[in-house]
Formats: sequence, C-alpha cells, structure tokens
Amino acid sequence: MTTEVSTRIRYRHLFIHFIRNYNLYDDDDELNWSDQLLTTRVFIVTLSIALFMVLSVTAVIPQSRAITVDSPSVRDFENIANRYPNAFTCRCSQISFPYKQFFSFNPRFHQVCSSDLISEEWVSSLFNVTTSNYYPLDFRLMASAQFQVLSALCRIVRNIVSDAVNEFSATIFVSPSALSRTVFDTYTDTLVDQFNKTTLENFRILNGFISFIIGEGHFISALRTNFYTRSVPGSDKYTTFSGIYQQKVNLTQSSFILNETCRCDQTSNCIYPAGIYNQSKVIIPNEAFSNDASLLFVVPGFQVGCVPQNALLQSTLECFYNQSCLDIVITLTGALRTVSALNISNSISRFDPITAIGDIFDNLMLESWHSFPDFAAYFKICAPAVCSYSYIQRFFFIYMITVAASLFGGLSVALHTGCSLFVKFLSKISCQQTQTLTPDEEREPRRSCRDRAWNMGWIAYEKVTTFNLFKTAVTNVEQGIYSTRVYVLFLMVGIFVLTIYFTKVIVSKQVIVQNPSINQFEELNEMYSSILSCPCSRLSMPRSTFMHYEVQFHPFCTSIFIHDELWLQYFTMEFLNGTIDPTPSFYWIDLRKSGLTFFNYMRILCDFSTTTVSDVLNAFEAENYFSSQPITKLEFNQLTHNWTNSFITQ
Repeated sequence: MTTEVSTRIRYRHLFIHFIRNYNLYDDDDELNWSDQLLTTRVFIVTLSIALFMVLSVTAVIPQSRAITVDSPSVRDFENIANRYPNAFTCRCSQISFPYKQFFSFNPRFHQVCSSDLISEEWVSSLFNVTTSNYYPLDFRLMASAQFQVLSALCRIVRNIVSDAVNEFSATIFVSPSALSRTVFDTYTDTLVDQFNKTTLENFRILNGFISFIIGEGHFISALRTNFYTRSVPGSDKYTTFSGIYQQKVNLTQSSFILNETCRCDQTSNCIYPAGIYNQSKVIIPNEAFSNDASLLFVVPGFQVGCVPQNALLQSTLECFYNQSCLDIVITLTGALRTVSALNISNSISRFDPITAIGDIFDNLMLESWHSFPDFAAYFKICAPAVCSYSYIQRFFFIYMITVAASLFGGLSVALHTGCSLFVKFLSKISCQQTQTLTPDEEREPRRSCRDRAWNMGWIAYEKVTTFNLFKTAVTNVEQGIYSTRVYVLFLMVGIFVLTIYFTKVIVSKQVIVQNPSINQFEELNEMYSSILSCPCSRLSMPRSTFMHYEVQFHPFCTSIFIHDELWLQYFTMEFLNGTIDPTPSFYWIDLRKSGLTFFNYMRILCDFSTTTVSDVLNAFEAENYFSSQPITKLEFNQLTHNWTNSFITQ
C-alpha cells in the first residue's frame, strides 16, 4: 500500500515538473529560459482560447445540410418523407401513368345479386300458363316478372360498375413528384370517394331519364296491371281503361283507408301491398282494384302496382330474409323449393332488410368498393432517380472537428510566432524601463527618422532571411532556413488553392420565402426546379375554387316551342273559350295530330340535357384537386386542358 502511494506521488511530481518545464521555444536563442517558459504558456492559452472560439462559433451557427440519395428504395423514401416531410423533393422519372398500374377494385354487391332469387330456375318456377288469370293485386301475377326485373337490375349494376372501374383504371394519373405514403393514402381515399359519388350521380341521372321516357310512353303491360281493354259490344272497337289502386292500405289491419286512389294513366308509380288470394275476380272498369277476394297470405314488404319494375323498386326483401316466410311463398306459389333465405346478419350488408329495392338500386347495389391502392407499385412506377432533402443542424460534431483541424495548423504557426514576438516586445520594454541613464558622452548620437526606418527594414530583412522553424529538427542552420521557406511557400499555395476551391464550390444553402407570390414561385421554379420544395398549405381543394364553365345549349332548348304554353295549347285543341275538341279531324301523320307528343319529347330531352350537364358540372367542380406541391402555370394550363377534353368526351 505504501509503495503504491509513493509511486502515485512520484508520478504526480513528474507530471507537475513536466508541466512547469514544458518548453516549446528552447530553440529560440533570443529568449532566456524563463521567457521561453512564459512564451510557451502564453501560446498554449491563446491557442486554446482560439480553438474554443472556433468550436463555439461552428457549434452555434446553424448549418444547412443538403443530402442526395440516388435511386432510393421504398424504405429509404419513407424514412426521408417521415423525417423531413416539408423539405424533401423526389422527382418521378415517369410523371404520368394509368391508375390501373397501382390501383384496383374488387366491388362487393348486395347478396341478392348472387342468390338463387335471381336464378333462371327460380324465375321460371314462379310462372305458369295461368299466371295472367290472377287478379292484379295477387303476388303471383307479377312475381315472375318482378324477379326477372331484379335479375336484370343486378346485371345492369354489374355492367355499370365494371365499365366505371375500367374507365377509372384507364385514367391517367399525373405525379411530377413522389407522394409520401401519408399523402398517397389521403389522396386515394379522396379519389375513391369522388369516384363513388361521380359513378352514382351519373347512374342516377341516366336511370331517371330512362324511367321518365318509359313513363311518358305509357306502355301497356301484358299483365293488365296498368291498362286493360274491353271490347265494345256489337262492334269491332275496344276501349282502354286505366288501372286504379287504393292508397295507404295496410292488409294486416282490419280497417283500411280507401278514400285515396292512384291512376296508372297519371303515374306508373301506383302500388298496393302484394298478397296471395284464394280466388280471382273480375276487373270492373273505372273501379279501384279491391281485395274482396279471400286473402291467404300477405308477402311482407312486397308491392304490386302498375308495372312490375316500379312496384319492385318500392318493395323490400324482408320476407326473403326469413326462411319461414319464404317457405310459405314457395308453398302457395309452387315455386322452386331449393331456394334459401338471405343472410340477415348485419355484418353481411350495410342495407337493412326493410330497405326499399329502389334505394339499393340507386346505390348500385354495392356493399363496398373494396379499393386496393398499392403504394409500393406506385413508387416503383414513379421510380425517382434522385431524392434530395435538407435540414438545419447545430452542434454538428464532424463539421466542428473538421473546421478546427483545418484552422489548427495556421493558428499554431501564427500564434507560435506572434507569442514569441509579443514576449520579446514585453521584455524589451521592461529592460528599457530598468536601464539607468548613461552620461551624455556615452550616448549614441540621435539618428534621423530615415536612419531608423532603414535600420528597422534591415532588421526585418534579417529576420525573414534567417527565419527558421526547424532549429531542433534540422541541425544544419542553412537547411532549416530553406526548409522553413519551402514550408511557408507550400502553406501559401495551400491557402490559395483552398480560397479558389471555396469560391468555386457550390454550397447548399436553405432559403425560406414566406408566402411567395406567383411571380416569385415561377422564378424560383425556373432556377431551382429540381430542388424546390413548396408544400401546399391545403392538400386538396374543390375545382370550383379555380375553374368555372359556362355552357351554351342549342337555341331550341330555350325557345318558345317547348316553353310557351300558348304554343303548346294549340296542339291540345284548347280554344279561347276553354272548350277542347277531343277528336280533331286530322290525319294521323299530320303534325297537328302528333305535335304535342313531339314537343313534349323535345322538352324532355332538353330538360334532361340541361339537368345532366348542370349536375355533371357541379359534380366536376365539387371534386377535389389534390396536390402536395404547386405546379407551374404551364403545367396548370396543360392539366386544365386535359380535364376539359376528358369532360367533353364523357
């Protein structure tokens, strides 16, 4: 223990002795030993202070670092996007490509469209040769036709959805820069929502137009549910009567509200609860259909009416979710017995069992679109060759050490010489103050300023010509002087080369422009298009904020021929006194005979085109345009031009 303590004390004394006697100027003959030690300590202190100041400045000053990643992978890109969401740029090598390359759909339809209820076997089993003998209120009269319509509706929506998906998949997606996963997910969610709304809107417009045309045509159903004919006794003429249905009828209650009726010659939407009756009855002209016949069973939610399609759309499938109800229908109609009820589980469908079939049809019988955007596929197609990002960093250790190391050599040489001169200067002043005045005769004669300047110049010349930094390393004085000159020469050349390098090298500098104007953005994009990053404050905005269309229709659609009641009144043969000639004596090809029908159809077409264009324009302008970065004016004009062409061709 005593030996260890003594060894420790001895090393401590040796270390203190080394520090006290550490001498960097032992080769300077102009300084005595004490001045050499003083100069060494001054040099160490000043060098330490200088290095500390350099490190402090480089640590505090923010440094903008620009990093470039060549051919980044998906993982690299996501790391960059997550860490520097507003300071990265990755230009796509392919800026436009169809959605089908990274987007797919697997739409799921209402379960009825894949059930036995629309099978040909089920539809055929509901029909027999005596079907037309049933009373118009009997479920069996139009059941086969209604389920045939239901099967057609399923085929229609499948075709419409398939066509819409194919059209969407062929649409070109423009992406100048790679989108981050977060932005990509937000964009695709918005895209699917817009696609859903647009598809439904277009379908409803077309369906409404077709339904309106069919309604205006007043087609006669072969089932005698909207119109039926009677022969005039004693002649070869026939009289057509309109079907009349009682309204607000509930067959499950003992009291009915029979004071309201609906005529099929006025609307084809008249309905009545479907039932199965024990017997049929004769149709009485101009009287409402009644349920005086013996009622066997009421089919819950199902309706009969003027035409099978309209009655079906106002019906529900609640009976066909219940196996017991379905079994009763099968027993009373003699239909196919292998048919199973629909699954009533809430997890299967977003529609309730009591939802009208028309509402389901208006939603394309879709349970979900099941969209599958593939970010990895999108990034692979985008394939950015280079990703660049920048960030601000303080206390960058490598940069601090690099700057300190680069300045250390110059500082050490400058301070080594400067400290020596400084101490010599102090010693000289101290010696002059301690000298006693000598007699006048011993003093040197006072020299002129010219002589002093010459003397100082000569001293400086001698110092330069005899300057030697290698007194200890090189024993030969002349070789030491030449080595010093070579060292100084190379040092000056190095400083010159570094100066030229730093004037030519491109240094990354981050410049932030708050709320730039259009002109500023255009100028910056023209100068720094590959590294410019201008994150939008709003990722999406309706097109109506920057686009508006004004449509001009054919003059006929705004003319008096379809809007002036006086003009249309002529074709009804309504005279000024209020009387009407029901049988004007015009030939059947005379315009005055068919003019009203013609102009009514033209009015329907004009109204449909006006409504359609207006709705499509509203939907188009309401769609959100998605952009994480602003685009140039040229790109904007090209984009809007493509939108307009696409809109016109729809």
